[in-house]
Amino acid sequence: MPRSEPRGSGVSAEHESNNQTPSWKSALALVSLALSLLLWLNGMVTSLQRPSVGDDLSRRQLELTVLAQGNLSEPIRPLLSSGDPLQALQESLTTAITSSEEDGRTPAPELLLEQALLLERTGQAEEATAALQDLSAGTGAPSAIAAALLTPEASTRSEREELLEHLKGSTLLRQWSCEALLGAGACNGEAVARRASAQLLSVTLLPGVGLIAGIALLLRVEKLVPEGLENVFTLSLALAAFQVSNAILHESGIVTVTVAGMVVGNVRSRALGDLREFKEQLTLMFIGMLFVLLAATGILTMLTYR
Repeated sequence: MPRSEPRGSGVSAEHESNNQTPSWKSALALVSLALSLLLWLNGMVTSLQRPSVGDDLSRRQLELTVLAQGNLSEPIRPLLSSGDPLQALQESLTTAITSSEEDGRTPAPELLLEQALLLERTGQAEEATAALQDLSAGTGAPSAIAAALLTPEASTRSEREELLEHLKGSTLLRQWSCEALLGAGACNGEAVARRASAQLLSVTLLPGVGLIAGIALLLRVEKLVPEGLENVFTLSLALAAFQVSNAILHESGIVTVTVAGMVVGNVRSRALGDLREFKEQLTLMFIGMLFVLLAATGILTMLTYR
């Protein structure tokens, strides 16, 4: 009698054949990897030519601390800032300007103007005047403001107000420039200090709120997200976290969504399989869009060249 194969062998062979990755998926993965490496190398080279994002975030938080100092009560102030924020900000500005000069780049005029105004506020009048004279030789709103500060009688109040409208940069820079050109009474300093205090408190308390929300998700609160909407909820939450984080502290959104992705990817959840499948669909769609955009960019470049 012929020997019959075990019943489980056919099932296992069929299971192995179903688990084999199609060749087109492997080819697509290799092309995606090559494109990702090219984009990553290009982004890395570009990022190395720019100031550190971490330094910029630290300086933004120091600027918020300086603005909020007058609106913080004594019990809260040590919790939100340690040491002298003006001195820490001066060191941060000096580091950023020196780093730009060492890399062969011209420091941003906004940084030079902020440094000059800080020197003036800390009683270093001669150094502030020298910095303003160097800055006034350039072009743009910061240079025009530096020239107006050196010779205040040469411009009218309406001209100084127009200069402030064209000034870009941080809230601290605009506030200090307004007070230097128009006087402290014309710049609504109390309202600015209150907004800075709210932002500073948000930056400090937001990680705790996020931790509580994360613990609630980890505990798998029932009916927190309706069944079938996990993918849409996760994508919406990532976009919302990016925007909220950027609104609170400039350029912090990318850090927020990166940490959120690392947390979600390492959490055991009933919806993790659906999220991975949704991620693959988004990846395939974005790769297709990338090819379209690359082709469109090449065609536009050729047309412009002609």
